[in-house]
Amino acid sequence: MSQAVVAQRRARTIVLMGQGAIIGIHAGLFGLLVEPAAAVAALLGSLIVILNSLMQSWQLKRADRIAGRDAAMNLRYLYRCTIERYITIAVLFAVGIGALKLAALPLLTGFAAGHLAMVYRWFLESSLRRRRHG
Repeated sequence: MSQAVVAQRRARTIVLMGQGAIIGIHAGLFGLLVEPAAAVAALLGSLIVILNSLMQSWQLKRADRIAGRDAAMNLRYLYRCTIERYITIAVLFAVGIGALKLAALPLLTGFAAGHLAMVYRWFLESSLRRRRHG
């Protein structure tokens, strides 16, 4: 394995640890300041963002495989995937608030913290790419 690949993996690990730290600190604060159930709700909110991001990545790869270079087919598939992701988010919020009886505020702020962590990761990864490519 080359030195560049090792450095890239190390940098990616550090970025993911930063993302996890943001989510963990947010959930920990809710757990300490409110109650442990609030920490669970905050973690579930962040996990919804992570699941959504994984679904998007999987669907983009799948769209490339299914539609290839056909722009109209690719666009139809990606619109359908967007609707599926929104429905998944709504269902997971309904499960968290309705079925699991979690507090809505920690769940929603966990969702926001998950997005903040994701944007943080994107900025760090883009800066790592700029350093590699000049």
